[in-house]
Amino acid sequence: MTTPDVQMNYAVANILRIKGHPQMDIDLAIATRTIVDDFHRGKVDRAAAQAMLDTAATKPWFEHIYMGRTLMDPEQSRWTKEMRHDPFAVIKTVKQSALLIYGSADPWVPVQLSVERLRDPSIAASHIDLVVIRGADHAMATTVPQADQIDPAVFARQAPDSVEYFGLLAAWLTKRGLASPFIGAGSRRK
Repeated sequence: MTTPDVQMNYAVANILRIKGHPQMDIDLAIATRTIVDDFHRGKVDRAAAQAMLDTAATKPWFEHIYMGRTLMDPEQSRWTKEMRHDPFAVIKTVKQSALLIYGSADPWVPVQLSVERLRDPSIAASHIDLVVIRGADHAMATTVPQADQIDPAVFARQAPDSVEYFGLLAAWLTKRGLASPFIGAGSRRK
């Protein structure tokens, strides 16, 4: 429930932290992402943003911050369009019951900020349920090492394993008539 630029800055800080980079590297990476984002917003000139990007591109952590080495024209950039995404505009259009589930150990999404924003009285809706699964990551797993949680090479092998997640999801779906409780072998439905 944050804009993509806020989410990516959060994720990049976690990626670099998990990979063991010191705070000054994390600060420089976030400053680089921020100046590039500001260039896309028209707040910073190309030369200043490119100079900072050039400096960052020489760092060993650059490959982990999800940026190219050259600036694109903001009018042609997909990222410029993505940064304008307003998740609350989407939430306000949802009229059906919805369940939003976050993992408290998610390295990709700023869960606390998202929850705070969703609890804002101007956003809160009675048909939207919000739950944070303690210890779960982005994939609702609780047993995946942090290094694997941020490694795109292993994303396809990750799967939910949180018992709380499965129980919550089953109960929520059952309560709304979208699933039925397990009926054991030999049992008959009534």
